[in-house]
Amino acid sequence: MRGSKLNIMLLFIAWLSISMASVLVVLSGTSPEVCAFWRLLISFTVILCYSVVFDVEALSFKALSLRQAVKSMFSGVSLALHFLLWMRSLFLIPVALSTTLVVTYPLINVPIERYVTQRKPSIRELLGLALAFAGVVVAVRPYSSTTGGLEGVFLAVGGAVLAAIYFSLGRDLRVSGVKLTTYTILSYGFASLTLLTYGLLNSVSLVPERTSSWVYLILLALIPMLGGHTVMNYLLKHLKSYVVTSIALGEPLGASLLAALFLGQVPSNEVFIGMALTLCGISITILYGGGSGS
Repeated sequence: MRGSKLNIMLLFIAWLSISMASVLVVLSGTSPEVCAFWRLLISFTVILCYSVVFDVEALSFKALSLRQAVKSMFSGVSLALHFLLWMRSLFLIPVALSTTLVVTYPLINVPIERYVTQRKPSIRELLGLALAFAGVVVAVRPYSSTTGGLEGVFLAVGGAVLAAIYFSLGRDLRVSGVKLTTYTILSYGFASLTLLTYGLLNSVSLVPERTSSWVYLILLALIPMLGGHTVMNYLLKHLKSYVVTSIALGEPLGASLLAALFLGQVPSNEVFIGMALTLCGISITILYGGGSGS
């Protein structure tokens, strides 16, 4: 019981943390490439320093099999590309639409989880995810014809697919016994390297032009990355991947409220109705899918 309450609390912390990401990206005043790279590199550095001081064992990769190392690499590549595509969409479509589309990855995780574990999700779990998806559809409709909307929509959906791959690989690695710190060091490290390579190959500067951008880049690493993604990676060992990722379906609500407050982007009534449906779907999924699934 205590473990279940802790997991619910951590899910709430992760939701609150990731909800801040989109607004921080826009407020940074820099490019998606810069935001993605520094969000990952700073997070990687923080966890690496923590491991050096408190968890040196996490830096010993001898216990990892070649398969686990390769999966960690692909996890990092998927994470890097997820951030790159999604952050680009934030500059083409409103925060409410972008976040609503990108967090549909729990719906993609359901068939992946079924294939990997050979276990079928319950009818109630599927009902919750279907309700959440219906909320997404309602929320998207007001923005379907906006300028640059089609490109932004494809970018956000592509980000959702990559996020599903990232969390599925993370779930598999964590359940197989890979330590959280070991996994995040490898995943975030490969993700940072991927974006650095992308920047070099495409002659894209990864240094922000404005000094003030550093505040938001650091906050992106500390709050959405460490408080959001890293907490979710911890939970992947204890909950099914689509249960953990379903909490992200609540991100559009938090992100939209913050966007209205800090960016002046006020969603329509349809968006709020869609958010409400999405949150109900999340609640059902978490309530009936909260078992370990291991």
